[in-house]
Amino acid sequence: MVLSGSALNRMGLNQNTRGSSRRRTRGIGSKEGLLLIFVVIAACGILIPIAVRQRRNTMLLSEAGLMRRVYVALAFYEEQFDNAPAPTLVAASAYDPHQADYQSPSDPFIDEKPGSKGFPNDPGLSNGETAPFRLSFSYIQNYTRTGKLKLKPWQELRRNPLIGEIADEWTGTVAPGSPFEAQVSGQVLRIGTDGAVFQLKDRGGPKQLGNAEDLFLKR
Repeated sequence: MVLSGSALNRMGLNQNTRGSSRRRTRGIGSKEGLLLIFVVIAACGILIPIAVRQRRNTMLLSEAGLMRRVYVALAFYEEQFDNAPAPTLVAASAYDPHQADYQSPSDPFIDEKPGSKGFPNDPGLSNGETAPFRLSFSYIQNYTRTGKLKLKPWQELRRNPLIGEIADEWTGTVAPGSPFEAQVSGQVLRIGTDGAVFQLKDRGGPKQLGNAEDLFLKR
């Protein structure tokens, strides 16, 4: 079979067109691949911080829930002892014996085994008092009992919702030391005398654990 010149030209044109199409397809595919990479990188830049914030918020909600249970135990203690405050969180644990409620997930020392001196009675105080289990939260009565905080009588303070009753120092940035010591900065999570949650935006630092202004007074 003999093809005409026009038929040959058409075939050649078709072949050239197909070759050109293949070349264009390869070029477009390469550009699309680069664009896809840029899109993935941009998406990661957006989604990863969101995921980190979400994880952080979830942890804060968890810690606030623990502190509320401790707050309820303190309220039960006061009810049973004619409105006298519990001297320590260990005393209040008679009304909430679940030890995990007193341990912040952010506390780097919650898995530590007690040494010969036991656990500190308050993570922010070195007053020689020890506890049978690890306590992560600071309690205002520990500070008033030991003279680290001079305030009005508790019956007056109890009616002031601006006063913190329980505080968690571990929700900020923590640089653990030894034994049971740390430099802290950033946020403090607090339960007020009225049971409301307050989060200090920035306490400054780094500083030693146990700054009473940060824990119970600063807004």
